[in-house]
Amino acid sequence: MMTFPLKKNQIKQRQNRNGFTLVELIVVILLLAIIAVYTASKYMGASRFSSAAAQEQVLSILRHVQIASMQTNTSHINNACRSVLTSSNQFGVDSACQNQGMASAVLSDYSKENDRENLDMIRLSYAFNTASGAVAISALSFDLLGRPIIPVSPNLILCTQEDCRITITTPATNESRSVCINNEGFMYRSLQNMSCKI
Repeated sequence: MMTFPLKKNQIKQRQNRNGFTLVELIVVILLLAIIAVYTASKYMGASRFSSAAAQEQVLSILRHVQIASMQTNTSHINNACRSVLTSSNQFGVDSACQNQGMASAVLSDYSKENDRENLDMIRLSYAFNTASGAVAISALSFDLLGRPIIPVSPNLILCTQEDCRITITTPATNESRSVCINNEGFMYRSLQNMSCKI
């Protein structure tokens, strides 16, 4: 007589274990949707990651060249591998320097587009100054103390009036980030709408 209620409870417990609850299904569907949106954003157009990654690479290139310049006793005038070329769509060392361990010092294209005609290139702009005012330069180097200089005028230290700025812009999203350099060679990240002061 005692076995009848036990069998009924066992059957009831088996029925409760058949399937998932509605809450469990909704949680799984929400997690899959979040993963899908995150994955899709990485493959469609330029994202906020583009300018952030370019900013990090610009900072890395500058620090790499700065350290290399500080570790040499040769003149900066004839050594292209101790200078960073600066233009609106290129930032890095000369291509001849790649066999000297400087292969990483080239700014990559962070566009997600595969069609080369529609490629959204990262754009760079520069604001350098000397004691006599703003100056346009085609190459940036560092002296033995790590201070920013113009390679053809190694005695002329840059960024003396205010911190120099290298601005990275993604045209598709109109987002800008900057790398700032002070006259002693300290480099740091900044947003475009903020000044380069710490």
